[in-house]
Amino acid sequence: MSSKLTISIGIVIVLLVIVAGCGSIPAVDHRNSASGVHSASAGRVSIDSLLVEDNLIPGAIKQKFAIAGRTSDKVGEVLLEMTQAEENLSRTWIDADQVPSITQIVTRFSGPSDAGEDYRSAPHGRNYHVVDGLKAHTVLQSDFSLKADSSRIFCVEYRTEFSPDDCRRWGWRACYGSFVVDIIALKFVGDNQYIRIDRREFVELVVAVDAHIAQVLH
Repeated sequence: MSSKLTISIGIVIVLLVIVAGCGSIPAVDHRNSASGVHSASAGRVSIDSLLVEDNLIPGAIKQKFAIAGRTSDKVGEVLLEMTQAEENLSRTWIDADQVPSITQIVTRFSGPSDAGEDYRSAPHGRNYHVVDGLKAHTVLQSDFSLKADSSRIFCVEYRTEFSPDDCRRWGWRACYGSFVVDIIALKFVGDNQYIRIDRREFVELVVAVDAHIAQVLH
């Protein structure tokens, strides 16, 4: 292969990554055919506007997790230092005893390329310590559509106990132009026990969050 042809192929690959909105995304992930549409407005929105309000948490999850309120929004200083992101903000919902159950994290990067790099480098986020037999199992998203450029639903579970229909530790990671969004849903109730929610209930939450973010970035 000639050096000119090699250079040309390299340029094409770089251009494909640039126009892909959130960069080159693993084939297993959900991919929006209109990828990159969120890039233009990303610089005009405040990061807190991408956090959802209480009324968007589905009733079934509210009931199972006994959600009674939420904590003050927090900036993840460690995450900012780790990822070199521009901004980060999280919101956590709790029960009457202050036990957390759902957390939404929004991180803004300097551009879609940096956001895509973070999305790829931590495909299941940085919120679960996957050790001692635990594994992040990706759950297919073929039966519903999202507005995110790219996203991934996963369940963190022991290999022998994983079920795609219900889970004790759900997660969702998505990319919208310059933003990476994470949702964590788990509630520890003691003695190594967690409240299970089924896939349909978690997907309802994901769809609500996705619709809100897409509307803000439109």
